[in-house]
Amino acid sequence: MGIKANGATVMLFNIDKSREKAVRARIYMSHKDRETDEWIVDLSSYAWFFGDAADVVRELNEKDKVKIEEFDISNRYDPEEKKEWWSIKIYKCKHIKRKPFVPKYVPEDDFI
Repeated sequence: MGIKANGATVMLFNIDKSREKAVRARIYMSHKDRETDEWIVDLSSYAWFFGDAADVVRELNEKDKVKIEEFDISNRYDPEEKKEWWSIKIYKCKHIKRKPFVPKYVPEDDFI
């Protein structure tokens, strides 16, 4: 699956709000396999949030979800170390508010 332009929803972990101009957080994206009923990880990586996105994430807590609207992904390869680095920068996102839990069946109180 992966990140899609204007639509990827990710869950946030390890939010570092200590910097003034940016926020760093682990983003996590997964989907449920319909055949096995198991969750499959599509993406688990650190990302930088800048500008409006940083302001949004500063107000959130771990396990909150955001919808990514503008982002940039780049990579760098060091031939001497034979190592590749990926950088995910998010510039615009919005908080996805969770729906409150409403049980399907609420038993009536047994008062006489």
